Amino acid sequence: MEATRENDYGDGEQNNEDSRQVQVRFTTKLPPVLRVPATSFAVPANLTRYGLSEVINTLLGHEKPQPFDFLVEGELVRTSLENLMLIKGISAEKILNIEYILAVVPPKQEDPWLHNDWVSAVDGSNSSFIFSGSCDSIGRIWKAGGICTHVLEGHGDAITSAAFVKISDSNQSFQNLATASKDRSLRLWQFIPNEHTADVKMVRPCKVLKGHTSSVQTVSASPHGNLICSGSWDCSIKIWQVSGELDTYSNGGSLKKRKLEDESIPTKQLDSQ
Repeated sequence: MEATRENDYGDGEQNNEDSRQVQVRFTTKLPPVLRVPATSFAVPANLTRYGLSEVINTLLGHEKPQPFDFLVEGELVRTSLENLMLIKGISAEKILNIEYILAVVPPKQEDPWLHNDWVSAVDGSNSSFIFSGSCDSIGRIWKAGGICTHVLEGHGDAITSAAFVKISDSNQSFQNLATASKDRSLRLWQFIPNEHTADVKMVRPCKVLKGHTSSVQTVSASPHGNLICSGSWDCSIKIWQVSGELDTYSNGGSLKKRKLEDESIPTKQLDSQ
């Protein structure tokens, strides 16, 4: 193939008629449909990655340009070919081997998923959804695409920590969650993660666990189930044993007021100082 003229492959940069040219050979590991002839080409020495990408698109006959990145000796090209050859000490008499790859398009920034206050707790241990708790005392369950499916209301202060809990004799279609709060309590929640509905479901706690005298800063659940551990600014660690069917599950739009402390989930507190 004949050497290309300087103004055939430009990238918007000003080129002088006497601009230097370098001999390059393009290689790639991409599929055959994205491969150019394995021969050498003469291109302007002041081309950068954008100009090189234009060269590849022209050789491939692409009507819609596709962005490419380029590597020389394993390093991404981030300057002109002339500067790169000077930095690497590559002779201008040699053919410069350039590997090209598909450029990674920067991710598009999505709109943030807002709480009414600072987000103070997050749990992403479940692959199907994310829990977030806020200083507004509200917890939320999120699915892919930033969809809030459940709102957990019941704490009186900021949620500080959360953990998903296995309860052996609980309905297995429900997800059990324990949250800690600056209101000096823990709360147990239950919701159906795969429930199909167009409306956000309001969830009330199944049980309030009281015993700490200061802010509860952390909660963790045993992987074997039926036990949760809480730590507080009152300098105590408490182990809670939970079991039983959580028959006070509430996942509907209309909620009835009730005395949470009397609701039936058996718990047993084991203190550890």
